[in-house]
Amino acid sequence: MPIKNLTTNVRPQFPSLGTLRKGEARTEEDIKRNRPGADLPGTFRFTSDDPKIAEAFAAAYGTRPASLAVFLPNKRVADNWEAWQEEWVAGSLKHRCDGETCVLWQKPDGGYSTDPAPCPGKCKPVGRLQALIPELLQAGYVGYVTFVTTSKHDIRALQACLEDAEAKGNGHGLQGIEFRLYRVQQAISMWDDNLKKRVRRKKWLVKLTPSVRWVQAQIASAERQALGEPEPLKALPEPDAEEGIILDDEPDAEDWDEEEANAEETAEETTEAEAEVAAAAAETPADPAPSRADPYAHRELLREAAKDLARRYPTYKPSKPQQSLVRLLIAKAAGTEGKEADDDRHAFLRFVWGKESSAELDYGETKATINALIDRERSDSEAKVYEVNADAPDLVIAVLNECARLAARGEAAR
Repeated sequence: MPIKNLTTNVRPQFPSLGTLRKGEARTEEDIKRNRPGADLPGTFRFTSDDPKIAEAFAAAYGTRPASLAVFLPNKRVADNWEAWQEEWVAGSLKHRCDGETCVLWQKPDGGYSTDPAPCPGKCKPVGRLQALIPELLQAGYVGYVTFVTTSKHDIRALQACLEDAEAKGNGHGLQGIEFRLYRVQQAISMWDDNLKKRVRRKKWLVKLTPSVRWVQAQIASAERQALGEPEPLKALPEPDAEEGIILDDEPDAEDWDEEEANAEETAEETTEAEAEVAAAAAETPADPAPSRADPYAHRELLREAAKDLARRYPTYKPSKPQQSLVRLLIAKAAGTEGKEADDDRHAFLRFVWGKESSAELDYGETKATINALIDRERSDSEAKVYEVNADAPDLVIAVLNECARLAARGEAAR
């Protein structure tokens, strides 16, 4: 039997791993004036009661990340995100309301009541978003990270994004969507006590956006519905005539036998090499590229793509044909040969991945590089012809130019 007021009013949720904030820790003066800590320009601050969780977060994002990849645990907006007006005094919640009526308030004896009561005032807006961070899950920590904001602009922006994503979720709601939580500098209208009027000032706000891949999928689905076309069914791969084994360029990670795969590659090296290259050439197109002149934006997109691939296929290893294809595509994009091509490839890999050669790349890094550079329409695995896409030269040359600039100044890649 449930215990009244003990197990009957519990909100279903995993443990809390920590809190993500947009400001510094509060000083004694901040506490005295009942205000948040100083705003961090363009970054977040993560805190946790468990030092090991804090270390795992820092290993993935550093101590002051500017953006994070997050997933939401529940389908509905209200189960992931809440925004209230709250009054806090000396670390104690005095009341929580919707701006007019209290939904929770502290009684004289220190207990709390949920009976409706008029808002007594002195409250400020607070928004809380519960999120799952894949890197913490991979480190073995299951639970939510709570992002907290007291900005009206942040609350409006997050509410609008979440409601839009839930409405377009095709019945799945917000679960399974990768979001990017990030900060952006924006001019906003605010009241100036000294000037006694509203002025426009630049502030670092928080934004939440779904991944480009998810938005593209929603557009494609809506287009099919508008044309009266049925949703495509995923075709089953043809079985191998001799072995009776289903061939697929990226099979499910379950039941993946790495030793068996390596043995098959050794026995049929030529056949496997062609199959791997063909699979690379048939990979789903990468997300749209950023400005061609920005090597750092290119690098960020490549690293995000690699993380996504690593999450989807954690046990996969890159094959030698894939490594060879990386070398070929970088050389073609750079337009160099021989020793010069080797130097360019090493510089490109150092800048993007922090590694010296294609043999050091993991599966996600290898496939992300191939996806960004290859032209699938003009490549022919049977003829063993592989071409780079129209954006590849700009991407590679922008990176190489930045490497040259840094080398001239005696600096290492950031």
